[in-house]
Amino acid sequence: MTADTVRLYNSPWFARNVANGDLFRVRRGEDGQLWADERLEWSGYAWLAAEPVEASGE
Repeated sequence: MTADTVRLYNSPWFARNVANGDLFRVRRGEDGQLWADERLEWSGYAWLAAEPVEASGE
């Protein structure tokens, strides 16, 4: 890895198309926050979310 790359070790539930272990090129914004510019490497992991639904009674 270089100074402008990071490996994601924890992905938030609302982040789409990212998974733990993905490698990203980042840049620092004017506010000091890191922003992902591009994914350099897929980790091979997937995250699935299941949302329970109420039975309709039919």
